[in-house]
Order: sequence, then structure tokens, then C-alpha cells
Amino acid sequence: MGLRPHGRRVLPVPEDVAGRRLPDSGLSQIDLATSCADGCEWNPAIKRDAFYNQDLDQKFRDYAVFAEGTVPVTSKLKVTGGIRVFKANNSVYGFSGVASTAIALGCTVPFPADQRFSCVNNNKPAYNETGETHKVSVAWQVTPDKMVYATYSTGFRPGGTNQLPAMGTYNADRLTNYEVGFKTSWNNMLRWNLAAYYEKWTGVQYTVIPLGYFGNGGTVNAGAARVLGIETDFDLKLGQFTLSGSGAYNDAKLTQDFCLLNPDTLVPFTDCDTNSDHLAAAKGTRLPRQPRFKGQLSARYDGNWGSLNDFAQLTMHAQTLSTSNLDTVKNGLLGNTPGFVSFDFSTGVSKDNWTLTAFVENMFDRRGQLSKNTFCAIEYCSGSSRTMPIKPQYFGLKYSIRY
Repeated sequence: MGLRPHGRRVLPVPEDVAGRRLPDSGLSQIDLATSCADGCEWNPAIKRDAFYNQDLDQKFRDYAVFAEGTVPVTSKLKVTGGIRVFKANNSVYGFSGVASTAIALGCTVPFPADQRFSCVNNNKPAYNETGETHKVSVAWQVTPDKMVYATYSTGFRPGGTNQLPAMGTYNADRLTNYEVGFKTSWNNMLRWNLAAYYEKWTGVQYTVIPLGYFGNGGTVNAGAARVLGIETDFDLKLGQFTLSGSGAYNDAKLTQDFCLLNPDTLVPFTDCDTNSDHLAAAKGTRLPRQPRFKGQLSARYDGNWGSLNDFAQLTMHAQTLSTSNLDTVKNGLLGNTPGFVSFDFSTGVSKDNWTLTAFVENMFDRRGQLSKNTFCAIEYCSGSSRTMPIKPQYFGLKYSIRY
């Protein structure tokens, strides 16, 4: 049973956000906040119920059988195939809501401390699904140290039942991947791998936070998307110096419109292609929390210091900006996460089976932003959003022994 405090004093919210009408700020049947002697005004998202209570039994059952095999066509050409057959069964039972929710159901508040499920408002039928995924890959070993390949594969993520009682089930989302690439080594000096891929994503599962539900939400199927990407990694050895790097570029976009939730049914509208008032994100909108480029580059020196082996390494991490929410209005309120660059440095000595390393991570103590979120619906709480930063500057000494 989890409790989540929501009794903070907040400023009033505007009546309208980017043309979308906010719900009435009617108060609940009981007031757990007790008083507001200094004249503060309550955010209608809180409705003066101070705690959100969950007493849930949520079960995830997954069963699968898979097989894979490789057939050598020639001494240099081989074909690999695989299949995975699965069955998923997900269910949720119990209570999710505030005290006024329980009172409206005729339940005793507070709940008995020694009894679970004394009040139930979530007892939906279990979600069941069966299906299969598969892959086929062709690899050509051009030379002993150079190989090219092509792969076709599919994937899935099971659907399920939402914890929020007012929301129904959501379906599995599926991915179809087409990939070509190579893996090479050149004279024991350069290792270089590269892959290019195109992914079709259908039934995209996405979490939404509807207004008036205390920051709690559920998963919906947001339509279809596609990803065009390329990724690479390499190591280049030049005597005592090694230059290493890896990176990926991804262009991920919706391929169909994503509709808003119907506030009465908490099911996405289906007419946003003709009714712009019901549109959350148009076809072509970037997928959130995915920088177009992300990579790292390292330079390392390995040498000798008397009878000791010594090394020094500098690593740069970089990524470009990303959006924070698929809904374009909500993303405008929350804001993008900007790109950033950070550096790590380490140096040390070793001998026989021991190593002593001095290191500093995030050398210049940058506050790179990985993601943003809010503790309640973005329309209400974007002014007090939470940011997940990269690890702050961290340094130390590390001693290790290999046995």
C-alpha cells in the first residue's frame, strides 16, 4: 500500500492552457488539509485530498518458447533464423484513489490497518495475448576479419491493464526492424563496426497523465512511428595511444497523428486527423526523450613508469537536445532538455595483479539534463518540474586486486 503526499501549498493555475479548458476546481467531500490560515489558494489538481492511496495486487505472467538455428550456405555465407512464441496474462485488482473516492464507493475511511482490499474500485478482466516474433539474418564473412550482414527481425512489448481505475487496457506495441551493417578489423590497428537501420513501430505505448487524477496516469497506444538510425563504434591503436569512440544518430518520428484523451472516457479520441481540438501531436512529431545524436570519444595512453605499467585516459560524452513530452502543448509547457558535453579523466599504475587508479567523473561539474517530469499533470505543475541531471562531479581513488 503506497501513500503519496499532495498537500503542498501552490499558486492558482490559469483557467486555460494553450486553448485547452481545465476542469472545474470542485472540492472533494473531505478536507485532509485541515486549514489554510495564511490565505493560500489550493490548486484544483489537489482537491484538498492530501494522500493518494494504492492497495493493489498486480500480476504479470509471461510464458515463452523460442528456438534459433544457423545454416551454413557456403564456407563464407550463413543464414540464421529464430522464432519466439509467447503468451502474456496481466491483471490488476484493488483500490487506487483518494479518501473521497473511497467514500463515494461507501467504503470506511481510513482503511482497516489489518485488512487488504477492504475497498475495491479496480477489478477489470485480465489482459491476455498470444503471438510470435521472429528474425532472419544473413552474414557474409568476406575475409577472416571483415563481415557484412543484413537482418530482419520483429519485437513486441505486452499490453496490460492500467492501475488507474478509470482507464482501460492497452494493447501490445510491435517493432519491425530492418538492419544492415559490417564488422571489421584492419591489420590489428583499427576495429570499426557500423549498422544502419529502419524500424517501424506500431501501437506505440505511451504514458499519459490526465487532469484531475493527482498525478497518476496510465498507458495508451499512441499510434505508429518510425526510426531511421545509424550507429558505429571503433578503436584505433597508434603505438602507445588508443583512440576509441561510439555514437548513434536516430531520427524518430510519428507516422500518424496522436490524439488527446477524451476526458469523459479516458480513451484517446479517434478523430484528431479531422478535428484539431483533439490533436495531441501531429504526424511527423519527434518522439520524446530521444536525442538525435549521442556518443562518446576516448583517448588513452598506456606506458611504463619504471617497473610499473601506467595509463591516462580522457573521455568526452556528448548528446544533443531532446523533447520531453509527445504532446506538443505539454512539451511547450515543460520544455526541451538541452544538449550537453561532459568529460571524465582517469590515471593509474598497475603491476602483477594489482591496480591503483585515480579518477574524476564529470570533471567540470556540468549539470547536463537527461529528462524532465512533473509530480502531477503538466498543465498544472510545469512551473515546478523536476529535472534528472547527469551524475555530478565525482572523484576518488580505487585499488583492485585480481585473484
